Amino acid sequence: RSVLESDCGDSVDDDGDGLTDCDDAQDCAGVGTCTGRCGTGIAVESLPYEIVAATYGRDNRVSAGTNRCMGPSGPFRNVGQRSPEIVFDLVPSHTGRYSFAVTESTSEAALILSFGGCDLDDHTVSCMADGAALPDVRDVSMSALLTGGEKVFVTVDTTGDMLVTAQSFRLTIDE
Repeated sequence: RSVLESDCGDSVDDDGDGLTDCDDAQDCAGVGTCTGRCGTGIAVESLPYEIVAATYGRDNRVSAGTNRCMGPSGPFRNVGQRSPEIVFDLVPSHTGRYSFAVTESTSEAALILSFGGCDLDDHTVSCMADGAALPDVRDVSMSALLTGGEKVFVTVDTTGDMLVTAQSFRLTIDE
């Protein structure tokens, strides 16, 4: 290629490949704030963990139009297509069953656990999800058997416009 993404923070597709800034991983991975599709997640330092957060002004980096993430009743479709999310990084101290819950959400919410990254269309990434594929689901919970020392990306994805509406929620994680 003769043209590369020239500015990884200008919201412009400088090289004409259909990808802008940090989403253009071939050109921008590791440049400035570009840390991959997951972005820089909020570190979960200890359990139990609880946070009240809002997706206002956050990025929409985590999405999948395929049926790759499994939910309780089968494939979870159209995860995070147009809405902002917050990614949390969890490295379990030991192998065991962990619980995750999103409550008090002001909009429909999805809870996504991904292993190996956040690019849900990448077949090397495994994931499970529940929530916003169903209308009016605002409280979501799930549990998963996690392996000690292996990073898990915990994504809370809310519906709504990322720049207009503040969508808040409470996330709790426990063993």
